[in-house]
Amino acid sequence: MLRDTLLPYLAFKEWTNNNNINNVYPWIVCRKFLAQYPSEENLKQGIITGPQSANFGDNDDAYEMIYKCIFTALDKNNKSYKQFIKNTSKLINIELDKNYKNLKNNLKELLSTIKQKHIIVVESGRFASIPLLLRAIDKRVDFRLFTTTPQFYNVYKNRYFTNEYDKNRLFETLKCQDSLFVYSGYNNGNFMVRGTTDKEIIKLATSELAKWNELISK
Repeated sequence: MLRDTLLPYLAFKEWTNNNNINNVYPWIVCRKFLAQYPSEENLKQGIITGPQSANFGDNDDAYEMIYKCIFTALDKNNKSYKQFIKNTSKLINIELDKNYKNLKNNLKELLSTIKQKHIIVVESGRFASIPLLLRAIDKRVDFRLFTTTPQFYNVYKNRYFTNEYDKNRLFETLKCQDSLFVYSGYNNGNFMVRGTTDKEIIKLATSELAKWNELISK
């Protein structure tokens, strides 16, 4: 899951000598991706939120829907991962079928291109919103997070790297992950990005990537 997991992606490539890179899918399913899919209510009102619209990226309806489903499920059961996943998937699918049919269909088509029996979605964290969206659509999906917050420690046990969630933004906002390129659209299975022309950002991002490549090569 790029953008905010570009560095783990590069590490995986390095540590496997690119042998298993065909099993890695660098999708950019982010909030801007979700913003391309207005709810049925917005469609009825003629609200357009795709890449060509002036307010592209401002529509958080789908993301907020996932967020609400996660916390509603958490309130029902915050101890059992299995029960939490069952509740979350049920709630998300109800909303997808009611208000976001195009989003569900496109993600289902994307997931169908993965032939492996198990899918591990890697995300920085903290709530696993996108992984849980994908899990609701495809039961092969599991996930790993960089971190999460205290209310998820039990339910996400063994699925996150560190409980230092206060450092998550430091990780996500490295120049090479946050500013070097941005999501610009999706079409026919292809994720598109737009690179920055800011020389200072390019310089800082290049420095970060050089340091990272040095670390993962040891």
